[in-house]
Amino acid sequence: MRNHNVLIIHLLTNKKDTLVQSIDGSNHHFSFLGVKDGIGQLLREHARMEDTEISVDGWQPIQLPEELFDEFHTSPAPALQAMAADQKQPKPIREFVSALLANRQEFDNISFMKSSYVKDNLHLMIFISFYQ
Repeated sequence: MRNHNVLIIHLLTNKKDTLVQSIDGSNHHFSFLGVKDGIGQLLREHARMEDTEISVDGWQPIQLPEELFDEFHTSPAPALQAMAADQKQPKPIREFVSALLANRQEFDNISFMKSSYVKDNLHLMIFISFYQ
């Protein structure tokens, strides 16, 4: 991971406030934010999503096994460029690889987790990988 920027939003037990933890390299920053006070905007800014009016009609989700995820992330750029240009590849794969190359072969991801520090357990509810 070349870019160590992490945003963690902890829903507090009152379910009205969140503890926002942002990590930039080795710097940790904490703040409080109300649930109704713009979490969506906070996520858009963190993910550098300037255009929130982008239509996703016709996009096809791609599910990648862990090995393929690692392979896309570490493959030499020329190999991925050849895959993106290969008309024999399905269009969603060509578009995905082109966008991945445009994002410097980095994935952005959002994970929704339910955790209990008291019970020392973590449950991954949803994991979404996406690229810009």
